[in-house]
Amino acid sequence: IDANGQIDLAGVPIGAKQGHDPQDRVRRQRLQCLEHGLSFTRWRGVPARAGGIVCRSSRHNKTRASRLTLKAIIQEGNGGPEVLKPGTAEDPVLGPGRVLIRVHATSVNRPDAVQRQGNYPPPPGESSILGLEAAGIVEAVSPDVGGFHRGERVFALLGGGGYAELAVAHAGHVMRMPPTLSFEQAACICETYLTAYMNLFLYARLD
Repeated sequence: IDANGQIDLAGVPIGAKQGHDPQDRVRRQRLQCLEHGLSFTRWRGVPARAGGIVCRSSRHNKTRASRLTLKAIIQEGNGGPEVLKPGTAEDPVLGPGRVLIRVHATSVNRPDAVQRQGNYPPPPGESSILGLEAAGIVEAVSPDVGGFHRGERVFALLGGGGYAELAVAHAGHVMRMPPTLSFEQAACICETYLTAYMNLFLYARLD
């Protein structure tokens, strides 16, 4: 790849075995960087990894490292509980009409298990991290949202993201916690308790 961004394939041996020619390896690395939209930085002493991106961009890596700071339960594929692992993710984005919550407690619901199995995709635009409800402290509020302030104890119904340190909720799905409730109790109200209450008393009209 020259200074003008043009690809020079001259001299690249087609079908050559990997690792036999150092220059050939560098050419392959440059091509893979171009394919993945990354800049290329040559380095020494690091073997190429089969099946992965073999380029190193200090700019790109620093950007990703600074973003992946949110502790969360990450899903590695679909299946049973064993696919859930502690990890890091990008911080959620506080969009219009949203409240950012520092999560103190969350709950496990059937949709979480179904999504973990690959049968219940998250709604468009929502976090791919599991967790449909959470309780915690208001971390930030979108400028167009009134009625909530940083530091308030709240619980909320989420489109996803409850299995993380920070979660974003629609302001209309956020409620203040009564002082008598713990975070663990409040985290079970929106999806679990209110669903049961609605079915039993609003729909079935049981006394």
